[in-house]
Amino acid sequence: MRLRAMRTGIRYASRKVSPALPVRTLILLVGLVLAVSIMMWSLHTVHHNDVYLNPHRLEAREGVDAGSSKVNGGSNSAGFGSSITSTSNGADGAAVSTSITTDSSSGGGSTIVGASLDQCHVDENNEYHGSVVVWGDKNMKASLAECCESCAATSGCNIWVYCGRQEGCGYTQPLRPKGECWLKKNTLSYVMSNYGQGHSGITWTAGALYSAAEYDNYVKERDIALKAELDRLRTLREDPELPLVWMDVSLNGTLLGRIEMVLFVKDAPRAAENMRLLCSGELGASPTGQRYHLKGSYFYRIIDRFIDQTGAAADGIFGGEFHDDPGGLMLKHTHKGLLSMANGGPNTNGGHFSLIMGPAHHLDGSYTIFGEIVSGLEYAESINSLAKGQRNNELLQSRLAQIVDAGQSRPGSIVGTMEFRAVIEAEKRRVEWRRSHAMEINRLRNLFQDQSLPLVYLDVAIRGLYAGRIEMVLFIKEAPRAAESFRLLCTGEAGVAPDGHEGAGKPYHFKGAYFYRIIDQFIDQTGAETDSPLGGYFLDDAGGLKLNHTHMGLLSMANRGPNTNGAHFSLIMGPAHHLDGSYTIFGEIVDGHNVAYEINALTKGEPNHEHSGSKDAQIVDSGELRRGTHWQTEAFQSVIAAERARIRESRTMGLLSR
Repeated sequence: MRLRAMRTGIRYASRKVSPALPVRTLILLVGLVLAVSIMMWSLHTVHHNDVYLNPHRLEAREGVDAGSSKVNGGSNSAGFGSSITSTSNGADGAAVSTSITTDSSSGGGSTIVGASLDQCHVDENNEYHGSVVVWGDKNMKASLAECCESCAATSGCNIWVYCGRQEGCGYTQPLRPKGECWLKKNTLSYVMSNYGQGHSGITWTAGALYSAAEYDNYVKERDIALKAELDRLRTLREDPELPLVWMDVSLNGTLLGRIEMVLFVKDAPRAAENMRLLCSGELGASPTGQRYHLKGSYFYRIIDRFIDQTGAAADGIFGGEFHDDPGGLMLKHTHKGLLSMANGGPNTNGGHFSLIMGPAHHLDGSYTIFGEIVSGLEYAESINSLAKGQRNNELLQSRLAQIVDAGQSRPGSIVGTMEFRAVIEAEKRRVEWRRSHAMEINRLRNLFQDQSLPLVYLDVAIRGLYAGRIEMVLFIKEAPRAAESFRLLCTGEAGVAPDGHEGAGKPYHFKGAYFYRIIDQFIDQTGAETDSPLGGYFLDDAGGLKLNHTHMGLLSMANRGPNTNGAHFSLIMGPAHHLDGSYTIFGEIVDGHNVAYEINALTKGEPNHEHSGSKDAQIVDSGELRRGTHWQTEAFQSVIAAERARIRESRTMGLLSR
């Protein structure tokens, strides 16, 4: 695309215009040349800030540019294809002969001077990253050659970056001074993947130190890895259980080709189904007329070696922001080609996503991975190259790259299973409930985001099918004993009840527990078949007794009287003020209210509006999403330690029954 634009500019710039041409034609020609020139300038504006790319960033930006050393008989810059030869004392005092070579035609290779010599390969206008061995401001050098010598003589160093510009390098103010020589360590694979990836906006020069033998070994390992990767992608593409979808993409109006993607419906069912339907377009349009289809969408945010981001006009298939997939959050952003949801925070997924264009571990745990490119990665790379040389290596709100069509080659057998459909339908009900309670959601969101409080969950099945996840914040400030007991029963970290305790040998864990007492618009009650993991019956929390049973969603301890709290509790399903002062409130549901209502709906048509003793509703898993900062405080820990000690003493004295 850029080459075509350049040729157009040359053609019009070199054309001789006859004096007989009308003035209007001259104006049109000049205007066209100016337009092309402006376009080329905008495409090649150069600034650099790779904040998204590098987990080993320096506190101050490093950099390198051509040094003042003599290169190739007198040139003062080490260009591609150039070499520098110098001698210095190594770490052991012996003379080290260093030959610096650059060869843009070899993809990072070099002209080997001798089998025993290390080769220091120069990469102009680039900046290599890795673990810092020696900081640049502590290692000032007079020339690029001296910087390379310094790396060769320093244990652990195999890459370096050098500033040879008189005015300085980098993007900080003030600039890093001329002569800074940063010594670092990284893999040869990293060097090869980044060689030649710089641009004129990078004011540093990078280099790598490796031998011919190391390079040959790298090539062998690379070829083996490439074959293994091709086999892996082929197997993934042919997996009949997983959906196979595609996007046809264009660049500046010219078709590039087809990107095929497999969707991880096992790990990320919500995000994967969202993507599948946005590719197929089978849902048509939203009530507001927006199409549930990626066709026509542009890649509106492209960041060099980080992401190609796009999305549909309709913001997702669920009618609102949908929940993160726990399995998708557990997957890591390890390599290019992965599909990752875009979001505005936890559980705010919609119709937008990114093609990951390089390792991005800072996204791990916050953005759902839901698929992978299995063919056509080169087209995603072509799109990504648009960002190179742009301000901050980022191209925003551009219409250069577009999805001209999208579709589905295979739905995948898992999509049709009852279990998968149950997850999708449960998410639709969740979104609908939250949409219809918008006023309440703001308060719940603030509670959800309170980092001082623990956040735990229950995954629930009703009559064998997944019904959804209930997420709860625990009030450890008002009710520390009840909250900690509940947290331990969610995580299962306390192990099993010891001999002499209620439920001896059974796990201190809610997983597998049934909602055994359900009363219409009153409670959904459940618990573990043990005593409390605190050691036995624990005291009422005075602060929790002061809280009132004012509304649906509160968590309330079950007991047999004052100070007889154990492993059982109720989800409060409506105002229940007759419980005030007698039952400890210790938390609240912040997400998944619809699941609690669906459990409670089992009472419909039952005698006395009560559904008791059944196994229709079960906790199929439970766990912790956040420990909360208050949990670590001395005030909280001292209360728990004192309660554990009190329970042990009471058991010793025989005051606690099994």
